[in-house]
Amino acid sequence: MVRTIASFSSLFLATLLLLVGSGLFNTYVGLRLTAASVSEAWVGAIIAAYYLGLVFGARVGHKLIIRVGHIRAYAATAAVVTVTVLIQAMIDFLPLWIALRFVAGIAMVTQFIVLESWLNEQTENHLRGRVFAFYMVFSSLGTVLGQLSVGMFPALDTTPLMFVALCSAACLIPVAVTRRVHPAIQVPVPLHYRYYVSRVPMTMTVLFMAGMMSGAFYGLAPVYGVAQGMDSQQVAVFVAAAVASGLLFQWPVGW
Repeated sequence: MVRTIASFSSLFLATLLLLVGSGLFNTYVGLRLTAASVSEAWVGAIIAAYYLGLVFGARVGHKLIIRVGHIRAYAATAAVVTVTVLIQAMIDFLPLWIALRFVAGIAMVTQFIVLESWLNEQTENHLRGRVFAFYMVFSSLGTVLGQLSVGMFPALDTTPLMFVALCSAACLIPVAVTRRVHPAIQVPVPLHYRYYVSRVPMTMTVLFMAGMMSGAFYGLAPVYGVAQGMDSQQVAVFVAAAVASGLLFQWPVGW
């Protein structure tokens, strides 16, 4: 078991770096725009554009992987995310930020597809649950560390964006130098949304509602914290606590 987990260490490290940047960015946006007296509607729109990109990117990502392979698709989309963040650091124009976050969402979900399909293909059935448990631990840990790293940038200038771009570029390194065998290209199964809605309508409804609540929380919790008089470090701990509680509660729920 230990040997199996260690063999995926490069993918786990890439996941950690990827989520550190993402976690920092979402909290930073809320804090920076609130400090600039920007309407909460803009904050919500920027966060929503990212999640909308995740939705549409699920269809774009698998086509890119089929065309160029897992590692090349991962490298290309990591570069795209880095470029979008650097543009945001250079140009302070909110409509452009919305468009860039949509593109970043498309790119990042492709990275998630690469990592998760890689783990899924090369894990034996009896170890699959444990391997993905470690994957979720690193995902949540990266998000928590990203939230807490907000305290490193009290000025809330463009420096946090440089750090996000650094994480986005750094997550390329473990994947590029991994000794794991490149995943095989799989033929995608067609997705028929009506099929899932007809088979599990209650599950789809609950997941949709849960997604709305969690998306609203992670997007607007920093705004709420500032409105309650919290400083940047306190807001970071407030949001990170929600992610950490989800991480700690996975085991008893699974049990």
